[in-house]
Amino acid sequence: MQLKSIVAANVRQYRKINNMTQAELADRLNMTTDMVGKIERGYSSPSFVTIELLSRVFDIPPAALFSGDTATVVNSERALLLNQINEKLSKMTETDLKRTLGVIDAIQ
Repeated sequence: MQLKSIVAANVRQYRKINNMTQAELADRLNMTTDMVGKIERGYSSPSFVTIELLSRVFDIPPAALFSGDTATVVNSERALLLNQINEKLSKMTETDLKRTLGVIDAIQ
């Protein structure tokens, strides 16, 4: 699958996971509904700025939009949660990561 098709499928699936219409997503991205449709069908590629906006709207790391495993995106809220957790963990200091691990160990 080509990268453009992967991004298109992921944008569509993350929009659906977030229960958004194309019009709602377009409004959040400050673009037309037609442009969102073109991105989702792979007719247009989102700019880097749009990729960053999409990642904020969907609360995912930008790299998640380039993941070729669309089955995970479609079928797993767990994957979305893990992406969100990973994003937060990647911003923590080593000390905070150790504390977080302790919390995780305590609740398991």
